[in-house]
Amino acid sequence: MAKAWSDWYDVETPIGRLRCQPRGRLRLTWQVKQGPRAKLTEGERALNAILVGDEVHVRLRPDGEGAIEAILPRRSALSRPLIANVDRVLVIATWTSPPWNGELVDRLLILAAAHGCEGWLVLNKVDELDDPEADARLQVYADAGYRVWRVSAACGDGMDELGAALSEGVSVLAGASGAGKSRLLGALVPDRAASLRTGEVSPRLLRGRHTTRHVELLRVPAGGFVADTPGFSRVDLTHIEKADLGAFFPEFAALSPTCRFRGCLHRGEPGCAVAGAVDPERLRHYRLFLTEVEAWEANRY
Repeated sequence: MAKAWSDWYDVETPIGRLRCQPRGRLRLTWQVKQGPRAKLTEGERALNAILVGDEVHVRLRPDGEGAIEAILPRRSALSRPLIANVDRVLVIATWTSPPWNGELVDRLLILAAAHGCEGWLVLNKVDELDDPEADARLQVYADAGYRVWRVSAACGDGMDELGAALSEGVSVLAGASGAGKSRLLGALVPDRAASLRTGEVSPRLLRGRHTTRHVELLRVPAGGFVADTPGFSRVDLTHIEKADLGAFFPEFAALSPTCRFRGCLHRGEPGCAVAGAVDPERLRHYRLFLTEVEAWEANRY
């Protein structure tokens, strides 16, 4: 499913993009709750709709349009933005314009992992960058096991390599407004660059303006798809259990089996193997997220 509007959907098929409608009342495979009286939250109702990214069976109709016959089971689904079967999230950041926001970077990487997606860190606008501190910060993420890219969507630096790496699956861009997501998307999909809206960074607020209003899959020249989305409008981590949070920090997960106590939360427990061995900023963000999750759990009932 490449694009959706009203009750119509654009579907990528072997014969090209086909305009389709669902046939009758499709039984969706992403059922969150069962039963006619089940009360669904707004997010659960949204996930029970046909989403961009869904894999479907279609039948070609005599009029040249298509009928969606069935929806295949999803590998994953995001609710904000609404998109299914995402393989990786590209977390777009900049060092100076807007200023580096490590908390948001870590939050988005954890959010991607919690939804079963691979997280990549992409530092944009490197043509404006000459700062050893930035190199050191990126190395922290590379050492933790993330794929890290240095690119300039404006000048093209690193874009060929990044585009070639997106040859399979579905990728979604996330990051601070003003980090250049729309321009980067235009560099990845050159034939659509003119139709993609971009926003400037506000000098007063040091952040950009959201420019995309819908979700659409665009094919990159290497063969995969990248999604044009309005961005991640919800970045809280309250759906994660506190005992699982550390597992979404790869460098924590590698060290935690050697902590003295099983179930160590890396918050000052005796014999913690993580606290003194990982990057202090990453540890600070982990503890911030842990406090957030615990506060939500305390008020859940």
